Amino acid sequence: MCIRDRNILGGGGGGQGGQANPAVKKFYNMLSLIKDDVSREKIKKEIDRFAQVDRHNAEYSKMYTYLDEVFSIPWDNYNEEIWDIKNTKNILNEQIYGLEKVKERIVEMVAVNRQKKQESKEKAKGFIVLLVGPPGTGKTSIAKAIGQSLKRQTRLISFAGVSDLHFIKGHRRTYVDSQPGVFVKELIKAQCMNPVFIL
Repeated sequence: MCIRDRNILGGGGGGQGGQANPAVKKFYNMLSLIKDDVSREKIKKEIDRFAQVDRHNAEYSKMYTYLDEVFSIPWDNYNEEIWDIKNTKNILNEQIYGLEKVKERIVEMVAVNRQKKQESKEKAKGFIVLLVGPPGTGKTSIAKAIGQSLKRQTRLISFAGVSDLHFIKGHRRTYVDSQPGVFVKELIKAQCMNPVFIL
């Protein structure tokens, strides 16, 4: 993941005195937020490198901003999974007129995820819904109704006119004013790892 560059004020020196840098201590203390072992080890190596960089070095602000964005990701924050068939039916019927086959299919997928959760006692993987139709036929309204029925945040991402792959995957950190991909940005805004994405 890559991020935009910005000036960082304050902070101690790097090199051998890097451990005394409050920013380094803060990042080390936040490592426990990352539950995945592979990701945590990778970020730890980045913090080790950051601890050896002098704050007057041009790389300091880039590395600080990268780590700051990494720890802005809601790593282990998931909204509670609510697969309520009755609630889903009620919300879809209240907000969507007609489209009975579409609503029936959505209710089926909610029921399947509820059954999987009850059987395995693990987090359901969710589902992907592809809605096809001309503008103004209710595709976005249906997606928002799904998010409301699951009691999750909805994040709308528009790909209109997008031709740059970096919009999705992010830029390399070596680029000037580099930024993370749009999905990482939306996860940070939502502050949860399982919102409903509307593409």
